[in-house]
Amino acid sequence: MVNNSLVSIIIPVYNAENYLKICLDSICQQIYPNWEIIIINDCSKDNSVAIIQQYIDKYPDKIKLILNHKNIGPGLSRNIGVAKATGNWLFFMDADDFIEANCLSKLLLAASLGDYDIVLANYYLLKNDLKVVHDIDLVANFQFSRFSLGLYSWGTLFNYRFWI
Repeated sequence: MVNNSLVSIIIPVYNAENYLKICLDSICQQIYPNWEIIIINDCSKDNSVAIIQQYIDKYPDKIKLILNHKNIGPGLSRNIGVAKATGNWLFFMDADDFIEANCLSKLLLAASLGDYDIVLANYYLLKNDLKVVHDIDLVANFQFSRFSLGLYSWGTLFNYRFWI
């Protein structure tokens, strides 16, 4: 069931001080209120942890910070985040991403319409302040198999049970 489901948003962070506030603000401004953020700091050498701590101070029940003891990269850091997730749904972001205020509500609505385990969001890239839209067309772009989904982890909502 999708109604009131907790969404665990997993963000690996490495030297992201220039983007982190935009990323975290976009999550904190979601219309859909039932989310948690799990941030895995992968040994940043900049002010990323200090920025994250400001958000933890403001949203102590919604944001968890995990500190890696050595740099292991975004993939393994995401796996650590999944292990700490308590939500029914997983949503992955990179620290330089941001989402629109209705992103989670739209994805959860789409999941509920077909009882789906995976819902992909359209996205756009910003290039010189211009939006370059990328519409997701699963039939044209992806070959699914039991072992390969052929998609990015970011911008995709996954049913936790399916992911595990």
